[in-house]
Parts: sequence; C-alpha cells; structure tokens
Amino acid sequence: MSAPRFSIIVPTRDRNELLALCLERLAPGAQTFAGELYEVIVTDDSPTQTARDFVATHFPWAHWIAGPRRGPASNRNNGAARAHGEYLVFIDDDCLPELDLLAAYDGAIRSDVSTYEGRITCRERDPSPRETSPINLHGGVLWSCNFAIRRDAFDDVRGFDERFPLPHMEDTDMRDRILAAGHQIEFVASASVDHPPRRLAWGMRLARIHQAGVLYMFIHPPVRGLPWYLQNQFRARVSVVVHSRKSIDSLTALASVPFELLAIALRWRQWNSWAQATARMPR
Repeated sequence: MSAPRFSIIVPTRDRNELLALCLERLAPGAQTFAGELYEVIVTDDSPTQTARDFVATHFPWAHWIAGPRRGPASNRNNGAARAHGEYLVFIDDDCLPELDLLAAYDGAIRSDVSTYEGRITCRERDPSPRETSPINLHGGVLWSCNFAIRRDAFDDVRGFDERFPLPHMEDTDMRDRILAAGHQIEFVASASVDHPPRRLAWGMRLARIHQAGVLYMFIHPPVRGLPWYLQNQFRARVSVVVHSRKSIDSLTALASVPFELLAIALRWRQWNSWAQATARMPR
C-alpha cells in the first residue's frame, strides 16, 4: 500500500470525552476527504491505558500508541515517529475539526510551501477571562493545535523541541525554526478547527507555564529581565479582562494576577539558571 497523503497526530492525556468529540470528526466517512488517503494516530501520555481501551472500542480505525510522558512536545514527536503520511497534521484532542479540514489542506498544497497554518475559531462568544482559547483567524502564529507540515520539512527542523516540558511556547519555537530554515508557512483559512474555551489555572498554579517562556527567551534572544517580563504579563492579563464580558470571573481573574506575578518573581532566578543550562543542551 502506498503512503497516505496525511497522518493526523492527536496528542492526548486523560481527556477521553474531549478526545471522542475530536475523533468523531476525523472518522473515515465523516471527513469529505477519502478515508483511505489518511491515517489518525492517537499518542497518549496518560498514566493509565484507559484511552487505549477507549480508542480500541469506539474508534478502531485510529492507531493508539503510548506516549513518552515527557511533555506535549515529546508526545507530538512520538506520534510523528510512527506516522507514514507525506504530510503531518497536528490536531489537539480538545479541538473540533471541520469536516472539510483535510480537503482544505489538500487543496492548498503547493510545491514551494512546506507548512500550512490552519484557522482556529472559538464559536462560544465572549469567553470568560478565566478561560482561554488559542484563536487564529489571520495566521502568523502557527498554533500547534491545527497545522500541517510536509514530512521532510518536519525532519529538517527535527520536530518539536523536547526541551520544552510544558504546553507553552513549544509551537512558537517551532514556527521560528521553520522560518529560519528557509521554509514558507502559508495560512489556510478554510482548514479550520473550533477550539472551545478551557478553564485557566489560577494564581501560582497558572504561573508554572512561564518556566517555558523563560526557556524560549534563552533559545531565542534577547533575554529580558524580570521587570520587563512582569510588566508584559500584567498588561496581557489586564487586557484580557478589559476585553472580555464582565462577570464574577472578571474579579477572580484580576485577583489572580498578583499571585501569578509573585510566583514568577519568586521562581525567576531558579528558572533563569535552569533555562540557561537547558538552552546549552543539545536537542
């Protein structure tokens, strides 16, 4: 059998209900693209095998594989290593792909472009400031929950950087490396997924993701100081509150900010030392 046109890689961890909604829209016969021309790989970082049994029972056409449990970058690479397709399509398990997603990507493919950035919507209007959704309506960001890349280009940049241990900045890092390697990225508005809003952590728990942000600065200078980082994060959080619908969540989101900033400040020196050492490590 010849290699499929697309390998869809769906990383997951302990979210079977969301995974089911995603896979229902990727099933052969659901997509307008021919089922024999693509495969779906579920790479599972869960500590148990409940997703394995779930996929085998309800979605036997999908390929379940155990993840390495070293973070989302490593989990996506794990799926790519088992893929056979000419193009790799990355879709997160909490996204709802449109039924013409693969047909849209297929129609956009050109020989001079290796990477295709899909559209990401959030149909739920005016989400709470305590929720997040990586909306991408015009391109230029390459969020990891919806993009396609030719296999040789993925191999050329050596996939996702597994030094990123958290679901933050690993896709921005990959976008930068794709462009630095001379590959073109094209936005495909018709290749769309919907990303319902997800609840954010609060305060000091939310601050944990900034460890990845500090690593990104050391890999992609300039390295900014703590005052700049705190000011930048404060503005971003307040902007979300100002532009979201007003509710009790507006107050709790604002109350979260000082705790988040304090946690960043307390961990800054530790994160800097770790990021500096990690950035020097070979990939």
